[in-house]
Amino acid sequence: MLLQQNNNASSCFNRSWYEYKLGFSDSEGHYWIGNHVLTWLTRNGNYKLKIDLQSRTNKKWYYAEYNTFVVLPEIYNYKLMVDGYSGRL
Repeated sequence: MLLQQNNNASSCFNRSWYEYKLGFSDSEGHYWIGNHVLTWLTRNGNYKLKIDLQSRTNKKWYYAEYNTFVVLPEIYNYKLMVDGYSGRL
């Protein structure tokens, strides 16, 4: 499941709390699933998180994986909790 996508270095991710809460997408392929959805999805499940990154300078791909992740509710400012790192950064 895709949680976030940023196709370039534009400021399209300079958005309000409300937009991050509910999620957004645009015609250029920038996407955020929404913090509220992430809280709901991760509250009872056992999920892994993988982050893929590409360097702007050398174009190499890197990644980070976590065995578990949870996004806490809005009352906790949607804090991300992760554990069990592996990867190539």
